[in-house]
Amino acid sequence: IKRELAKIELLVESMGGTVPSVEVSAKDKKGIDELLEMILLVADMQDLTADLEVETNAPQVTLLQIHGIWPNGESVKPLLRLAVMEGDLYAWLKVDKNGDHTDKIKLANSVGRFTAEIKVVDYRLTVKINGKVELDKNVKYWTHYNYFKAGNYPQATKGISEVKFYRLEVKHQ
Repeated sequence: IKRELAKIELLVESMGGTVPSVEVSAKDKKGIDELLEMILLVADMQDLTADLEVETNAPQVTLLQIHGIWPNGESVKPLLRLAVMEGDLYAWLKVDKNGDHTDKIKLANSVGRFTAEIKVVDYRLTVKINGKVELDKNVKYWTHYNYFKAGNYPQATKGISEVKFYRLEVKHQ
């Protein structure tokens, strides 16, 4: 199978390429655990980059999030939520598997236009604001399937907010 993939220019890692592979046999029940681990690892390599501008007089506006999903398809509260509160940029990070406990981390003062990069690789979450790492955390406890959300999500019933996305890119490697 590896040679067949090579013919169409898909090289697996064991042949010098970048595509991960795991040898499995359902008949012999071999490699299943390794396959599941690889699926989690590959699903856990995510990258969001945004160049955005926020103008708001609302008390709090969420801009970027990493949401989780249980294997049964039910939603989980966001692992990470980046929001502007009173002009400053904060991260709200779940610190346990069920999302019951959250840390609030100040990332930047007086934001207007800024760039944000959120990466999750090998269970390591990093958040860069304007190129500087502001959050670096092992999130191995977070075993949910994840997806990114970006937008203008006011967390209050008063105030007006405008979010302009000049660039928004999501990669799943």
